Amino acid sequence: MIDVPTLRLLRTSTGDDGTFGQLMAPADQDGGEVQIAHTAELPWRENLPFRSCVPAGTYLLARDFSPSKGRRWHLLDVPERARCMIHVGNWAGDIEVGKRTDVTGCIAPGLELGVLDEQRCVLNSKRALTRIEEYLELVGGYAWLQIEWAEGVLPLGVVG
Repeated sequence: MIDVPTLRLLRTSTGDDGTFGQLMAPADQDGGEVQIAHTAELPWRENLPFRSCVPAGTYLLARDFSPSKGRRWHLLDVPERARCMIHVGNWAGDIEVGKRTDVTGCIAPGLELGVLDEQRCVLNSKRALTRIEEYLELVGGYAWLQIEWAEGVLPLGVVG
């Protein structure tokens, strides 16, 4: 593995409105962490492309730019998926049940959790992405992203 810091995304709740979590960065050499953003992802739907959040695991983040999404960070080597990213967005709901979404298998960061149009979401996404970018630039432009489910939050069909 490349010797870069590891960010940790702890998924703390999931449902039709989306999967919500906390993005944590190392705070010190002793294993302490600091939260740098909240996150919104699609609900777990068996890793279906464009319908599901990515599987728990560890992925390398690499910087990219898109004319439609702007600044973003790619998660490299996600099993059976392509173009999974961290980019600006608010909603991450299941469109099959009428929820809104700004992501199709990606991660939307926010500075806080909230509700817009009667749906849970993340807020201040552009500022949160800037905070993540500032951290990543500070540590050399790369980091591992370790995604895990909080205890008691695993959706049906997911093995810890």
